[in-house]
Amino acid sequence: MNTWLAKNVFAPLRYRLRGVNPLKYLPDLMESQWWSPAEIEELQSQKLRALIHYAYENVPYYREVFKERRLVPKDIRSKEDLVKLPILTKEIIRANFPDRLMSANYRGPYLKGASSGTTAEPIQFYRGKDTQEWTDAVALRWLSWVGCELGDRMTIVWGNPLQIPGMMKLPKRVFNLLTNIELLPGTDMHKRNLRNYVERIAKFSPKVITGIAFSLRLLAEFMRKEGMNIINPNGVITTFETLLPEHRATIEEQFRCQVYDMYGTTEILAIAQECEIHQGYHIAAEHVIVEFIKDGAPVSDGGPAKIVVTNLDNFINPFIRYQVMDMGIPTTQMCKCGRGLPLMKEISGRIQDVIVTPSGKFLHLHFFATFFRNLKGIPIKQFRIIQERSDEMIVKMVAKENFSKSDDAHIRRKLQQYAGPDIKITTEYVDDIPPTPSGKHPVVVSKVSQNFI
Repeated sequence: MNTWLAKNVFAPLRYRLRGVNPLKYLPDLMESQWWSPAEIEELQSQKLRALIHYAYENVPYYREVFKERRLVPKDIRSKEDLVKLPILTKEIIRANFPDRLMSANYRGPYLKGASSGTTAEPIQFYRGKDTQEWTDAVALRWLSWVGCELGDRMTIVWGNPLQIPGMMKLPKRVFNLLTNIELLPGTDMHKRNLRNYVERIAKFSPKVITGIAFSLRLLAEFMRKEGMNIINPNGVITTFETLLPEHRATIEEQFRCQVYDMYGTTEILAIAQECEIHQGYHIAAEHVIVEFIKDGAPVSDGGPAKIVVTNLDNFINPFIRYQVMDMGIPTTQMCKCGRGLPLMKEISGRIQDVIVTPSGKFLHLHFFATFFRNLKGIPIKQFRIIQERSDEMIVKMVAKENFSKSDDAHIRRKLQQYAGPDIKITTEYVDDIPPTPSGKHPVVVSKVSQNFI
């Protein structure tokens, strides 16, 4: 599609049909990234005070928290004051959603979402129009760091076998074509499909490629093995899991461009991304406040700490001091690029193994998280996938009391349908699935070779 038409006609039309307009925030974000840290912090504080006042007046859970702690909204004036409030955990959300965590007076369109992860009982949440607009505007700013604008050709390696039917419906395919987006299913990848993927991307000639870090690494390893240096975008944006240095090097070598790693979550979406200098992850501080908590107290430098995020734009379902279950390394350093946005030095705790079937099919964390989230009515609380042999995967689950044999048969049948006939699926039921000795809760644990190509 002609870039001018994609940028000026079809991309804005797509936003309008979704009921959002992130373009109204983009000019301000393009300017504020160059503000001083003090100016950005003042904007944060203004937005935080508005959010706190609204949550106190309209959200029962927060009104009760303030009452219990003998606080009033004026006690929370900046990010330093957030320690006066409790951490928001997934358990608290499950116990209070929706009645006590949803605004009683929010007016306007909103979306309902659900988290992914090690539990088959994902947290549910609402995201208002403003939240989506700010998130999309931040994403557009990040694209600009890679030398890409709305309407430029972009390949997205994403999705899930369970999501592909919806993603490939005719209206979405038409708008992808009209807005210069090529979507490739990133977690239904098979060794026999990789050449086709590489050739499709080369033919499309995108300005930027973005997607699951594992999927892009897999394509890069295949290209290196086959001697295929035929793709050269402006940049590659990776996300969803920790990007190891050796994997970054492979992607950069084969795609002949820089990798820009991005960090977000299902609940919060846009949180931080690298710029062209790669000194760390620039936090989208106009949109979120990120705290690093170690031994119960905030830290600003040092080793890994728990990441706690406040979304400054979600008024329908405020996420204030939400613990995202990832670890990050904070830093007080500023980036040489000149942006005033604060930095996170590194992200840890997101590395996941992948199940590889004997025929060469890859089943990633994203697949299993979506699979269990879509098990409507089947009472599974927690799960972990373990592969000790190449021809078998063990599905370890914590089930509720009303779980039945027919539920087990349904799970095995559906998993076999997606995994294929060449791998045995064994189910085990336990009372608890503890974290690893390092404190992590991996969804997938593979004890077989991870040499994919």
